[in-house]
Formats: sequence, C-alpha cells, structure tokens
Amino acid sequence: MELQTGKVATGRGFVGREALLQKVTLYMEMNQSVVLIAPRRFGKTSLIKKLIETNSEYKAIEIDLMKIYNVKNLAEKIVRECYSLIGIYNFSEYLKKFTIESMKTLSSALESVSLSLDDIEISVSLKLFEENDPYALLEHALSLPEKIAQKLGIKVLFAIDELGEVVNLREHQRVLEMMRATFQYSQQVNYIFAGSQYSLMNAIFTDKNSPFFRFAEPVIVPPMREDEFLQFFKEVFKGAEVSLYRQFTKDVVSISGGIPYYITKVVQIVLIDCKINQKLNTYRWSVCKAALIQYQREEVYFNQELSRLRGKKHYFQTLKVLSREGDPYKEMKREGVQRQNVRKILKALEDDGLIEQQGTVYRVIDPFLNRYIRKEL
Repeated sequence: MELQTGKVATGRGFVGREALLQKVTLYMEMNQSVVLIAPRRFGKTSLIKKLIETNSEYKAIEIDLMKIYNVKNLAEKIVRECYSLIGIYNFSEYLKKFTIESMKTLSSALESVSLSLDDIEISVSLKLFEENDPYALLEHALSLPEKIAQKLGIKVLFAIDELGEVVNLREHQRVLEMMRATFQYSQQVNYIFAGSQYSLMNAIFTDKNSPFFRFAEPVIVPPMREDEFLQFFKEVFKGAEVSLYRQFTKDVVSISGGIPYYITKVVQIVLIDCKINQKLNTYRWSVCKAALIQYQREEVYFNQELSRLRGKKHYFQTLKVLSREGDPYKEMKREGVQRQNVRKILKALEDDGLIEQQGTVYRVIDPFLNRYIRKEL
C-alpha cells in the first residue's frame, strides 16, 4: 500500500495523470520543450519524476531552483549532474582529491565508453571551478548536456523545477538569456520546466520581450478528478478490509479541491482511523472529520505563508473578499483603493501562487487556505 505525501510519488505511489503524461511524452517525441504550470502541491515534481521513469530512453538531469541560492551554485549543480550521467559522481569532492593518478584512473574509465577527457571538457570544468567567474562557469555548464549527449549518442531530459525562483538570483534576466542562447541549439537534449506562479511563468514564456518567448509549450496541470483515484482507493481500502461508501472518492476529491496533497492526506486520516478503531465502513462524516483534522494541521503553515503579507493591509482585505467570492474591485473601492492598485494587488497575489484567474473571476486556489482566510483574517 503506497499512500504517502511529503515525498515524490513514484512507482505505484503515482496515481492518475495518464492523459497528461501521454500529452507531455508526445511533445518530448517531437523534441518540443514543455513548461508545466500549476500551484504548489499539485504534484509537478512527481509528474517530472514519472516522465523520467516512463521514458527510460532518456538520461535525466534534474535541477530544483528552489534549492539554488546563487549563479555559481546553479552552474556547479548543472556540471555535477552532467558528469553523473557518465558515472562521475560528486564532482566537487573529486576536485578536492584531484591528483595525476586519479586523472589517469578517470581517463581509463572513460575509454570504456569511448570517451576522452577532452570530450567531456574535464579540464575546462576544473579550471572554471577554481576561478571566480560564475557566469563563465554557467555558460560552460549549460553547454555540457548537449556535448555529452552528442558524444555518447544519447538523449537527455533536462528538467528545471520551480523555474520562477530564478527571479531571486542576481541578474536573473541575464541567466535566462544565457539559458535560451544555449538551449535553442540543442538537438539531443529536451527541456521540461515547471513553476508554481501562473503569471510569472506566463511572463517568462509568452511575453515577447522575454528570452524564453515561445521556447516551450505551456501545459497547465489541472486539479485531479474523481476517476483518477477511484480504482486506486478501492484497492487500498479493500486491502485494509474496509468498505467505501459509493460517493467516497467524489467527496474526497471535492473537499480537497482536486489537490493531490490534500486528497492523499484526507484518505490517510480516514484509513488510519478505520484501522485503529476497527471500523469496517466509511461514511461522509468520516471524510468531513478527516478534512477538518487536516485543516487544523495546516493552520500554522497558512499563518507562515500569509506572514509574507504583514504590513500590507489591502492585500489581506483583498484575500478576504476573494474568500467570500466577492468582487475585489467593488469592495476595495469602498476602502478607498483605486482600480489600478487593486489590479496590482491581484497580480502580486497571483505571482505569489495564492490566487488564480478564471475568466474574469479571481479565486483563492487552496480550499483549506480559503477557509482559513474567511475564519482568521
């Protein structure tokens, strides 16, 4: 039984998304780069892992920009990932222990796969790691995947998660320009990007002034549906000898807003309660009780998330209006906030991944957060 959160879902733990996986795989076969766009907790990282798992003809390079704190760190991470493709792990440690003897050993190992030290530019990497020019190192790092892929005659899938975090890097526009300048010439490397902020990701890929304009095909990762979980939950609860009422999966998906993280958490709570208290059946109140428990567990997190808006009174007021499905322009006008300022607030909240626009209407994405805003703000 694989029913978990907090870790990337793989193997049998990955449920649903078949149509989305097929769509992205078809783009990959066309050598078309893709950008996955969805709020946090929608399973983008698990989706990338599943794509890597099911497309075994690709060697994978994975970079999470959430864990990157400067340009040098980004460049070094890419170089390490590239060399891991050919069995050179922990390149930074290798650099510290570098000797003529270790170079000879490495050279012999590379010969077994018909490569030389010059083929993979080891000497260039060693030199640039020692120098203090992060952009020269980044330029080298970005070109390595294609060079290694060409030499080995392999296909590489280069996945960059949370691309929107690039804006936190110094000279992030320069970083994007360098990426595009290199990526556009790749033949053996396919690129998958993922990000949580709709407007920010759209700006990167659909703004004609952006370096990545029209480089990747945007793919929206939607909330999950009842039918994607139906058979899985039946098997899980049958294995636990617990009976599900007919609307169980529909109620779980609905109360969780289709967000995979909440769906799994709510079901975990229901199942654990059944096993501990030796219950053989589930009821609608079982789901409602589990959702309330999970909501209470999230309150500290929500408080931390919203703490970023401290001192921004009108941001809180706008969220409150949206949580009640009100018109932010009309209601904030009563507070003396001009229409153009409301528009700026909505864009900032959207960039932060808290709200989304559906047609002309804005809404809070997370149903549990929506409840918290109504109750606490």
